[in-house]
Amino acid sequence: MKVTHSDWYLAGTYCPLGRDAVLGGIVYLREHVTPQDMVYLREGSAGGCGTGEWALLAPSSGDFIDKGLGLFELRGTLQACISGASVEHALRWCSTKELVWLEEQEEDEEGQPSLVLDDPGTTQPADYWLHPCDCAPDAWGPELPVDPQMYEHLPANSSNQFIPTPYVIVTGQLVCPSRQLLGGGNGVHFQSEEEVLEPADCEARCREQLTCLFFWHGSQHGAATCRLFTGCDNLVREFSLEGDLKAMPRSPSCTVADAAKCWATSLRRSFLSMAFKSHGGTSVEAAGSVGLNLPP
Repeated sequence: MKVTHSDWYLAGTYCPLGRDAVLGGIVYLREHVTPQDMVYLREGSAGGCGTGEWALLAPSSGDFIDKGLGLFELRGTLQACISGASVEHALRWCSTKELVWLEEQEEDEEGQPSLVLDDPGTTQPADYWLHPCDCAPDAWGPELPVDPQMYEHLPANSSNQFIPTPYVIVTGQLVCPSRQLLGGGNGVHFQSEEEVLEPADCEARCREQLTCLFFWHGSQHGAATCRLFTGCDNLVREFSLEGDLKAMPRSPSCTVADAAKCWATSLRRSFLSMAFKSHGGTSVEAAGSVGLNLPP
């Protein structure tokens, strides 16, 4: 981009540095012989200026940039806010080295084409489109483009709509915050002489409580313990613990056509943009009540 400004040290050609996955838009950089004279250019709403303006930012030792993840935390001084009329496409091309991030992004997207397939149950050709994040049709079976491994754990006669079994989130000394334990004395259970507390018993206790979404079973100071949680905003380490923290799914789910390609084509990008949703924003979302069942 070519910037026109009355201050010569702000004017010049700015080459694309990368796409910001958090705030959106492309971050541009005007190179200089001395690092302190470099200047960043980004859209105003993301750089502290008004809508329709562009922000010119000085570099700072506190800047954090990871072009691979699309993270651009620019903490330098705001040099100026300029109008869109002062920014135009430059006639001088940026070097290939400066545009390597675009090439890497394009290479990363290769090998993940959309699949336009034919439904064998109809006479029309190419009338069935299946995205990797779509629920795998029960009648399709373990045939391409569905990953055969996705059918290995599919419950029988479920029509690919089921509530998954509990799965391990983390093993060791990590649990959910104590403030999210079930209330009324139902949050913590210890093994006693009268009652054995096995992992299956802890799972059963959580399943009986409709508000229980996570449960932990393990050893606390050598005693078998079960903890039931209504949520898990973050993980807390307790050095006296050793066990497994598991999630208790409550809503209907499905097995996606191909979990690996689903992550590569949609969920990875959503995750990097800090807008990750368990249903990936695909056609599954339109179903409203069905989420995705991805391998942990």
